[in-house]
Amino acid sequence: MPSISSIAKRSSLSIVVVAGGALVLCVGVVFLVRGHRSEPNMGADVSPRLVHWFDARLPRDIPGWTSRPESLGQTEASSSAAAQTLNFDDVFYRAYFQAGRTFTLYAAYWRPGRMPVMQVAAHTPDVCWVSAGWNREAVRDRETIACPGVRLLPGQWRRMKLEGLGTVRYVVYWHLVGGRLFIKNRYFGSIPSPWDYWRIALKSALRGPPDQYFVRLSSSVPYAQLRKDPGFQRVVEALARLGLENHRADRLL
Repeated sequence: MPSISSIAKRSSLSIVVVAGGALVLCVGVVFLVRGHRSEPNMGADVSPRLVHWFDARLPRDIPGWTSRPESLGQTEASSSAAAQTLNFDDVFYRAYFQAGRTFTLYAAYWRPGRMPVMQVAAHTPDVCWVSAGWNREAVRDRETIACPGVRLLPGQWRRMKLEGLGTVRYVVYWHLVGGRLFIKNRYFGSIPSPWDYWRIALKSALRGPPDQYFVRLSSSVPYAQLRKDPGFQRVVEALARLGLENHRADRLL
């Protein structure tokens, strides 16, 4: 039979463990609350919106292709709803056409503190495209887009098919947080764990709120058919300069 002293020691240890856990929880809550309070919203518009952030960074016209601007559509919920929900500082969305094939480039930018990381990470083709009637036919979590002389960071690759029409699109997307690639594939089909929220909140508290990019390519043909095209290569080079160039091994968040 356990002695009174051993029972007392166990009780003390339990109290210490519970108290320690409560302290960690409270600190985490403080980090989260501080992070959310520091974020401006569309209504208050605390800082001026950036206009034409991408103008000098992404090509509107490329050799051998015609192009046109695209409005945010079903895959981004809707233009007005997407702008308010995503709360980006600038967005670039353009379609490029050439001899029966096409690809689109979508890029959004958030200055530090504009949006929580996990909220941006929730708006991916796995959610928005599927909600708009597209099916995921194939998934690869680390797909590299490369052209002669340049290679991008591994992205999330999907082959999507529009239900009822049979339209197929090859989609690759990236989420950059503070210049580092945010990998979310472990959350695919499930709810992110509390640890993931604590991890992001802690890093934001220690380093300060990060800036963010979300970039998406969508093509009517596999990217292997585009990699040697001079126009597509110009787009890939621009994305590399934007922060997606794969030249370091420690670019994961």
